[in-house]
Amino acid sequence: MKILLPLFFILTTIIQQATAAVGWRNVTYNDAARAGRAVQTYVYYPAATATINAAFSAPVGTSYPLIVVGHGFAMDYDTYKWIADSLVPSGYIVAIVNTETGFSPSHGTYGLDLRFISSILKNESTTNTTSPFYQRLTNKSGITGHSMGGGCTFLAAGGSTEFACATSLAAAETTPSAIAAAATITVPTLVISGTEDCVAPPAGNQNEMYNALTVCRAKAYIIDGNHCDFSQYDFNCTFGESTCNSTPTLSDVIQQRRTMQLLRPWFDFWLKNDCTAWPTFETRLALPAYNNTTFASMKACTPIPQPIITGFATSCIDEIQTYSVAPIAGSTYLWSVIGGTILSGQYTETVVVQWLGSGVNSISCNQTAP
Repeated sequence: MKILLPLFFILTTIIQQATAAVGWRNVTYNDAARAGRAVQTYVYYPAATATINAAFSAPVGTSYPLIVVGHGFAMDYDTYKWIADSLVPSGYIVAIVNTETGFSPSHGTYGLDLRFISSILKNESTTNTTSPFYQRLTNKSGITGHSMGGGCTFLAAGGSTEFACATSLAAAETTPSAIAAAATITVPTLVISGTEDCVAPPAGNQNEMYNALTVCRAKAYIIDGNHCDFSQYDFNCTFGESTCNSTPTLSDVIQQRRTMQLLRPWFDFWLKNDCTAWPTFETRLALPAYNNTTFASMKACTPIPQPIITGFATSCIDEIQTYSVAPIAGSTYLWSVIGGTILSGQYTETVVVQWLGSGVNSISCNQTAP
């Protein structure tokens, strides 16, 4: 009988995370659908060295989920490198979109830029054999953004199937309205605020966006967190916040650490199918650092549990086996194997696998609710 392990082979993952540095590329893609609009983006990825244009740390074919990041008003990419530094070593590619950085940004245009970068990078991974990102991205991407970029996250994800999940950090209302766009989002969305945010206060901004969501939604406050410390130091943001009455007691490092304690399990669950990440997220959401009796909440989130796989041999040497999961009405299925070949049923509740050779083999099933 072959040995069954989770799809994400734990030992390999630990080794990759321990040795990977954060490399990056400054790339510009042109959106043909918008008259060739140039969209500059800084892409961070697990690399052999922490340098620009560095080689990936793992062989071609090792792929990672993508997270697209939107910046705040009159801010640019480098104030959000902390997000890349936090997520890339955990097995993600992070793309910070560096357009609309001036004092008269178009929110609608920036929202389209965020969506476009997700689409073009995934397309590069599947079709462009000369791209440095060829066979480097999975088919799942998430999105997050701060302040203006948080509002534009709602514009990018609204009415679109591009992203598998979304998050926002101190999101500000935009033109067109992020609050209105929230009602058209169809993927799980996490809204994070700071209790001392006087630039884009939760009332009138994040609370209304959260209330407009109709899908799986979670809301958390960083207790004593302010607006600008969701980013690294930026003069424009800090000056703007100095003109209102913010009295935070957290350092930027602590605020960012607490933010990542929510972001990482949220992304791990929805983008990596890591079922252990969901109880971690729920536990952290209940901590005093994120809520009191008024703040944190979660609605309509009923994640599908990891399917229990059963199997039996159909040949005397156990090389061909049939596996199945308990069906859920309206669900879709995707089986994955390492060390074998799927003979039939890859998208059904039952699959037939022929195991090849010896060594460690694995099988998993991603079961998605309708």
